[in-house]
Amino acid sequence: MSLHQRRTHPSPVDGCFACKVSTLMLAPSVAATTEWGAAALREKNMEKRWAADMPAYRRLREQGYQPPSIDGSAALESQASSRFEIESGRAFPGREKQVSEAVSFVQESIGRSVFEPAKAAQ
Repeated sequence: MSLHQRRTHPSPVDGCFACKVSTLMLAPSVAATTEWGAAALREKNMEKRWAADMPAYRRLREQGYQPPSIDGSAALESQASSRFEIESGRAFPGREKQVSEAVSFVQESIGRSVFEPAKAAQ
């Protein structure tokens, strides 16, 4: 029962526009094609992703890693095999050795860890 019917008319009244509008229903297919319907669908999908991503993000943070964002943390947790992959936000499945060698090469070249923040030029 609509708010209008609870407050004004307990049952629909002929000729009452508010009673007529309160019975209007939209099919989900119509709602998804409108701007507000599409936004609601995006939000619903985001909430589904975050249901998996938020606990994964928390677990990674508890392990001492810093994923770039909450989005995609579940995929990173399941696919990434190194700290570099997790903190860069991109997993390279099956290429653990190449990633490790590249990180070592860069660290030797710059003389510091790739995980340290870069210092601003003075």
